[in-house]
Amino acid sequence: MKCPQCRFENRKGAKFCNECGHKFDCTCPKCHTSNSVSSKFCDECGYDLRRAEVVPTIHKREAPSYTPKFLAEKILTTRSSIEGERKLVTVLFADVANYTAIAEMLDPEEVHEIIDGCFKILMNEIHRYEGTINQFTGDGIMAIFGAPVAHEDHAQRACYASLAIQKALGDYAGRLKQEHDIDFKMRIGINSGPVVVGAIGDDLRMDYTAVGDTTNLAARMEREARPGSIFVSKNSHLIAKDYFDFLPLGKMEIKGKKKPQEAYELIRVGEEKTRLKALAARGLTKFVGRANSMAALMDPFERALTGSGQVVGIAGEAGVGKSRLLLELINQLPKAEFICLGGRCLRYGETILYMPILEILRSYFDIKEKDRDPIINRKINAKIPYYLSLHYFALGMVQLASGNFKASQASFNRAFELSHSHNEKWIEGTARIYLGITIAQDDKSQIETAEKTMLAGIEILDDRKIKPWSSIGYYILGLFQAQHGKMGQARTHLDTAERMFTEMGMNYWLSLTRRAGDIG
Repeated sequence: MKCPQCRFENRKGAKFCNECGHKFDCTCPKCHTSNSVSSKFCDECGYDLRRAEVVPTIHKREAPSYTPKFLAEKILTTRSSIEGERKLVTVLFADVANYTAIAEMLDPEEVHEIIDGCFKILMNEIHRYEGTINQFTGDGIMAIFGAPVAHEDHAQRACYASLAIQKALGDYAGRLKQEHDIDFKMRIGINSGPVVVGAIGDDLRMDYTAVGDTTNLAARMEREARPGSIFVSKNSHLIAKDYFDFLPLGKMEIKGKKKPQEAYELIRVGEEKTRLKALAARGLTKFVGRANSMAALMDPFERALTGSGQVVGIAGEAGVGKSRLLLELINQLPKAEFICLGGRCLRYGETILYMPILEILRSYFDIKEKDRDPIINRKINAKIPYYLSLHYFALGMVQLASGNFKASQASFNRAFELSHSHNEKWIEGTARIYLGITIAQDDKSQIETAEKTMLAGIEILDDRKIKPWSSIGYYILGLFQAQHGKMGQARTHLDTAERMFTEMGMNYWLSLTRRAGDIG
């Protein structure tokens, strides 16, 4: 018998957990009445409790048993400030579609196990976005976003959680189809509106009073939803419409409402994920009076172009325009000179490992929320040649250092071809410079061809202002020409390299160039 609190495996028939002291009871799988562990039959409905081994259940009415510690601490530390307050929240209802049919097909114990697995998915995703489960409804749940933990983006969080639930349930339903031959789906309904928060007990149970029909309309949306879908009220749609893709369903007759109610089906996360981008899609006010701030950001950008890496921090009170400043900077920069990759540290992202890094990777590979695995694989494979070209470039360097000139020439040539076809100018230009070195190693008649190849590589780097590598290119070309007796041309290119190294503070390469300048 496994303890539901600490998961310790106890002997069959134990009344208390040997590890944590939790008291066991025997819940009837048919009517859910609590019986003593030694009971042979349910004292409520007469069900034979000896038919299968008793599996202790999670007590879903006891909030501390399922609320994560980080969320419980937030609730208990803020409860005194929110008790009795009027809050704008988003309510989420979810329940299993065709539950009665499933219960008739399967053994009660199997049904209990299936629903228990479903509840774990619901709890994980709701808590991930800092929603709180206020009650279990047999085969479903009611959750609230925005109270007792306050969030200004409560509607977005409810939508994110709903999509995550349906996605996770898709995998779970596939397994149940194989094991039990059932179609397992859930309906979800969402509505936003005011509530008055009542007392919050030490057990995290929250009493609240709905203002108007906040809770009722959310429940009605869930009942109208198709199995596997998410229906959203007009109230929630108005708040979250800039962040998600919705399908208008028109006006629906809702029980208890005199007038038909507008409803929408939540489809997916939209292209514009941030508040600022959502506002920009509708049009922003004119950007004025920030010339000094823009200049302060343009300066490190110019330094970065010379090869000097920069880190810039923008700090300020909420609402002063930090995000707008960054957006305007990106819009003003020359598009050909940078790649913009973004990752956000969201408040609900603290439970998602490496969330900013994951967003940067999605940004680099241009992966959208709606993309399926075949599309994702195609997008990743389209970027992989960059790393393949880098691989061949590094291989060529090793082969060149070991004196294997023919092999290094083939590797540099392959790196050049791959980088050229995918517009990776840094590798393309640098590979051409080193390719030029290998061309003349075994055939001195190819010196001019080698020079032209190296100059073509430097030109590529100069055009893109990749100065650290173009300056090294001038240094390598100068050495190459000096080795082959072209002292005048060598001096010109070494002087160019020395000037560029001085400007960028590349002291190691500057010392090498000055040493090379002492020749002839």
